This record gives sequence, structure tokens and C-alpha cells, in this order.
Amino acid sequence: MTAPISPSHSAEDMPEMRLSDTADGIAAMHDWMDAVPGAISQVVTNPDGVIMACPYISVGCYRLLEIPLSASVAERVSGATQACHCLFDAIHPEEGDRFFRALARAAKQPHLWEWEGRLLLPSGKTKWISLMVQPVEFSITEASAEEIVWNTLAQDITARKQAEIEAKQLNQSLSKRLEARTAELAVSQNRLQKLADNVPDMLYEMRLDAHSEVSFPYVSSACHRLINISPDRLQKQGTDVLSLVHAEDRQGLKEAIRESALTLKVCRYECRLVLPSGRQRWVRTLAKPQPQSDGSIIWYGCLSDIGDRKQIESQLNQSLKELADVKFALDCSSNVAITAHRGYITYVNDKF
Repeated sequence: MTAPISPSHSAEDMPEMRLSDTADGIAAMHDWMDAVPGAISQVVTNPDGVIMACPYISVGCYRLLEIPLSASVAERVSGATQACHCLFDAIHPEEGDRFFRALARAAKQPHLWEWEGRLLLPSGKTKWISLMVQPVEFSITEASAEEIVWNTLAQDITARKQAEIEAKQLNQSLSKRLEARTAELAVSQNRLQKLADNVPDMLYEMRLDAHSEVSFPYVSSACHRLINISPDRLQKQGTDVLSLVHAEDRQGLKEAIRESALTLKVCRYECRLVLPSGRQRWVRTLAKPQPQSDGSIIWYGCLSDIGDRKQIESQLNQSLKELADVKFALDCSSNVAITAHRGYITYVNDKF
């Protein structure tokens, strides 16, 4: 068997050895290389990177190519020179151009290089390999200056590549699902935003943190109509929003919020707001508290304009007062009786 060319040693540098010692050493070296987890080979190319010979392959090459290894060492040695046993002839046709272009580039200025690609085995099976190729520095008179000797180590990375492919496919699947879910959320968010923008009431989130600081993480666009303030400005005001509440109603609102925070019951309160223009507006707040993991409480609520209702209540109270005054006048000066259509008396006043 042709032994791998040793780095940086000429024939004159080699110490005198007995033939048996040399044979034993070569055999031991071959046994060691055969035990390496991978395929070790030696290939000779011309300066253009064209493969001219494959003087050595380890047993690992047979294992990698899944070629049965004959018990006859002589047959193995002769097989090393056969094209069907050469590792490079098994490179997948779809990978061949890429590999041989890389080899040609490396041959221009020989250096260590690495390559990953597929093998097409004699059985038709495909394998992924990682190939490390190292040029040999040598000084042997028989060697031609027009030849480059390379030592190679090929390792089976099929399992890793399959895992990478599966992970890539999974990532693509998850990415598509994420994109679809994001699109669904965007549609849902747009729908909710349109709903919030078109609800007559002002929707809001009010947060009370552990330090009793008030903030408004969200305020709907109805804030413009109800309070005459932009949502951004209202959010920046925070605790100062309470200054919009009429002075006579402010303490009652604070107590309602405090009671809701302690009992976690819905906060209901009616009060007057003093708008930036100085005009007053009656509103009702209805908010449900939700405790948070950080110790804060967020109220999800709405603010409604009840000015019309308050005006009707005021008119009704005025009418009731007027009726009460009329009744009082009648009671003082007249006998009043009310009868049914058959003449039955249904009401009399005190004077009667």
C-alpha cells in the first residue's frame, strides 16, 4: 500500500530503519487512521485543481460510502485506486460544479479549506458531509512540481443537516403562522379601534400603581368631544386629570375610586367636569377594576355625557316643585275631590 506522504521530511532526513520496523509503523498508523471517526484520504491534483490520483483512503471512506470492505487487504489496496472507491467521485452531481470550482480556487494558492455538500452513494442514498482539505508540504525528489497533494478528512453530518432542514422548515411554518396570526390581530385591532372611535362614550384605561400614581395607558378618540382635550394630552396629565373635576365633586370621586380599589367592585360615579373653555359638563364614569401582578390596579371604563339626562331631571324636579306648590295653594284655599267616571271619590285634599 502506498503510505500517506509525511509533511516536511525528505528521504535524506529519514533515520535508518529496519524494514520490519517501518512496516509495523505503517501498519500501526493505518490502524489509527482507520479508527478515526471519519474518512481520511489523500488526493493528488495538478495546479488547476484537477484530480490525478487518490493514493490512499482509510476504512472510514468505505463506511462513509457504505461499500462492503473485503477481508483481503490486497483487494482493498487495489480498490483505493479505482474511481468507484474514490470519495470525490461520489460527490452529488448537483454539488460537483461547486466543489470542483472551490478546489480549483484553492489550488491556485494551496491552503486549508472546508466544504459542505452531498454525496450520492452507490446505493442511490444521499449523505451530507463536512470536508476539510489540507495541502501537504513536502520535499521528495520523486514528487513533481506540477502536483499538489492534499490530505482530507470527511465526516458524516447528515443528522445535523436533517435537523437544520427540519428546524428551517419549522421556522418557516412558524413564521407563516405568525404572519397569519399577526394579520388576524391587525384586522381585529382595526375593528376594535373603529369600534372604540365610533362609540359615543369615551373608553379608557386608568392605572393606579403601588405609589398611588394615576396614569391613563389608553384613551379613545371620544376624549375630544367629551372633554375637548386630545387623548395624548390627557394621557400626559395623569393625576392632574382629577383637576378637571368640579371642586364640589372631586372628593366624592376620590372616595369612589378608593372604595372600588379596596373592594374590587365596579366604580360608578356622576360628577361635573370643568372643560378648558370653562363650561361645565355632567358625566358618568363606569369602570371595572382588575388587579395586576405588579401590585397596580387598572380600571377598564367608559365616560358618558349625561348632560341631557341631568337637564331632564332638573326640569322634572322643577315641575314636581310647581305641582307641589299648586297642591299646597289648593289645600289652603279650596276643597278638592277627584272622582271616577261612575262618581266614586278617588282623592280629596286636606281642606276637603
